[in-house]
Amino acid sequence: MIKTKKVKKYLILIFKLLYLKKNPNHIIAVYDIKNEDLFKNIKIINSNNFDNSCDLFLDYIQINFNENYEFKKEGIYTFKFDFKGNKIKSLKKLFSNCYNLISLDFSKFISDEVTDMSYMFYYCQKLEQIIFESFNTDDVSNMCGMFYCCESLKEIDVSKFNTNNVTDMSYMFFLCSSLKKLNLYNFNTDKIDNMSYMFYQCISLEELNIDNFDTINVNDMKGIFCECIKLKEIKINGLNLNNIKNMDNMFGLLSTDL
Repeated sequence: MIKTKKVKKYLILIFKLLYLKKNPNHIIAVYDIKNEDLFKNIKIINSNNFDNSCDLFLDYIQINFNENYEFKKEGIYTFKFDFKGNKIKSLKKLFSNCYNLISLDFSKFISDEVTDMSYMFYYCQKLEQIIFESFNTDDVSNMCGMFYCCESLKEIDVSKFNTNNVTDMSYMFFLCSSLKKLNLYNFNTDKIDNMSYMFYQCISLEELNIDNFDTINVNDMKGIFCECIKLKEIKINGLNLNNIKNMDNMFGLLSTDL
């Protein structure tokens, strides 16, 4: 029995290595399933955008692809989403409402054709880590609500994002209540027209440097820093308010030390 387990373990390892080498276009996702989640159909991915162009693997063993999955016992589960094509244009709501998701690795995902990343991690309340290494955002125009209510994310490395074509960043970090630091130094905001509620209730954020932001085309900044109660310093020297039509509650309930 012990030998059988060892053989199975090595076969899985070999399969994993060979499959990763053969299929470079994939995402690794890790889920933490508790007792209260057992025997439920847990959402692990929103498949609406892919038209069966994605294979699903549980611990690198192929299973039938399904939008929901029924877990039999609690524990940490690793899924591999293998994408057959390299021309995926929309990642909209890809992991929306995946509340058991704790980690994502996009380092082997080909995103060259992606234009829409809106609500990509919507309500991923347990998500603690996202690896965006080599993630290409050159053609992305929509990042609205991308990290909406990612309450457990303490940091997000978006420093290599190319935002040259993005027009909408509204609600992007909305309710990222554990986010302590954010490097947006490389963000190009020339084409953005909507920044409403972009940092709403980032209650752990203490300072923010957006000196590089060009707001010449922005018309909506409603609630952008609203309820960022620990925010003591905002560097926004380049702020241009000429075309902004809505600034309601822009600095609502900020720290009195600001």
